[in-house]
Amino acid sequence: MPSYWQSQHPPTGSPPPNYSAFETHSGRRDSTPGPSSSTHTHHHVHHHLPDSRESREPNETEPLLSSDRQSGPSNVRNLALMFLPVSISLLYCLYILFLVPRNTPAPYWKDILRGETCNAVGAREYTATLANPPKSNKLEACQRIRISLNGRTIRSAPLCSILTLNGTTIVQGSWILDFDESDCFPVWSPVSADACSSYGKRTYHADLDVPPGLDALTSCRETPAIIHEQSVHPTQCELVRKHDGTSDLAAKGYWIVEDASCAPVWSPISAEGCISYGKRPYHADLDVPPGLDALTSCRETPAIIQEQSVHPTQCELVRKQDGTSDLAVKGHWIMEDASCTPRWVSVNADAQCAAYDKKRYTAILEGIPQELDPLQTCYEAPSQLFNMSRKPESCDWDEQGRVVGTWYFGVPECRPVLRRVLDMGCLESGLKVYRMC
Repeated sequence: MPSYWQSQHPPTGSPPPNYSAFETHSGRRDSTPGPSSSTHTHHHVHHHLPDSRESREPNETEPLLSSDRQSGPSNVRNLALMFLPVSISLLYCLYILFLVPRNTPAPYWKDILRGETCNAVGAREYTATLANPPKSNKLEACQRIRISLNGRTIRSAPLCSILTLNGTTIVQGSWILDFDESDCFPVWSPVSADACSSYGKRTYHADLDVPPGLDALTSCRETPAIIHEQSVHPTQCELVRKHDGTSDLAAKGYWIVEDASCAPVWSPISAEGCISYGKRPYHADLDVPPGLDALTSCRETPAIIQEQSVHPTQCELVRKQDGTSDLAVKGHWIMEDASCTPRWVSVNADAQCAAYDKKRYTAILEGIPQELDPLQTCYEAPSQLFNMSRKPESCDWDEQGRVVGTWYFGVPECRPVLRRVLDMGCLESGLKVYRMC
């Protein structure tokens, strides 16, 4: 503390010090005492204010501190007040610069590119570049940011990649869109009908317009066509040379489809005369569509005879009856027919046995069709005798011109039984005679 603030007490028994009014705060004395100097003998401290003057006016005041002492703290305060706004501004700038988060632009997709070729049937690739990517977690931002393509917001994450282009690192995403890509669908030309390929089936063909980027044969196999109001895939696909005179290849599809117009049709079935016992032949002509083999179609095409579906017994090529040299196919059937079956009547047995265990039976065959040989038919016609079906052993005409069949059956009455054996004695030469009755 300054010397003029401190109390100085002399030691006990010492005379009191003399203080000059001109004693400075540093303890120096003025060499020439002034008018205001005085010598004090009482024990207290007198403070001398430098540069003080006597009061000459009533109510005159004097500052406690001199002007020199007032100017020192004022300058410091003024400097502090002057630099305070600058310091506050500097601190605010540092706060904004280092502590307040910056409002960086949000990432978004730009430079959206549509692939020039298709990736699959009905699908195409789109790519875009991520604008304002973050410094870190670029791939996470790529998968998180959504994009709108073909009027829809794509919810699935893209395939992301980080590329370097002209020294600049970019984030790129790619999507495969399988909607609203109509130009990525292969298109069939009008389907043309070929000749029939088999019974009830016809071959069709068409050329396929394949979009760039798709495999021609794969697209052919996977693209159906509408034939007879049905969606059908090709039976066969092949690469053929285009019809524009170039060496380019195009896909061609073939279909084998059921077609009622490829079913051969029989003319009305005609019955012929009986050809044997119980058998009648039928015949009809077959209308064969172009492209089918006539004889094969005949063998594979059934007809309805006597409410039964039957295939021909025989097929042959015959000349058409229109006077041309064209050939037609004819089918023949041999069917059982009750109208071709004569019946046995008037079955009789002879009174006497014809031989041991044999008796002769006869019957008359009636209702023989005119077209059949009577005697031949007799030999083919079986009879039911003794619960047995047997054909005659002989056939002949009787006196009345009727066909008579003859059978021989074993019956008990034609098998005699030995009841008594009589010993008639020996004869010469060692023979013995027995009589049976």
